[in-house]
Amino acid sequence: VVANGIVREGVAHICAEWDYFYTIDLNTGERLQLKDLFVENSDYKGVISENIKQQMREQMQADESVKYWLDDPQVEEWNFKTITDDTSFYLNEDGEIVICFNEGDVGPMSMGTVEFTIPKDVTAGIMK
Repeated sequence: VVANGIVREGVAHICAEWDYFYTIDLNTGERLQLKDLFVENSDYKGVISENIKQQMREQMQADESVKYWLDDPQVEEWNFKTITDDTSFYLNEDGEIVICFNEGDVGPMSMGTVEFTIPKDVTAGIMK
């Protein structure tokens, strides 16, 4: 059983929003890290990152107002490449992993905070 805690903070003078997620295993009381959900030595970062890139491309294609830093040669150093051990996440009601980025992490700050729900079939073979 997992509990999720979400804290939203805003800094008024710069109008920015950050989300902090605390995913706790209710059986142990320990805070879970993303790697704790996966089989050891699995490429969960690569699998999840590729799904996020696919979702980004689909969103940008469907709506011209959506912009992510992805495959953009003008901002190569900003382009999203992969999640890290410190990437924020939580589990939704359906048990799917939701990867969360703060303003400016993967796109212009005008995009706000963004979340990507990773379908269960994407991680089915590597989750514990």
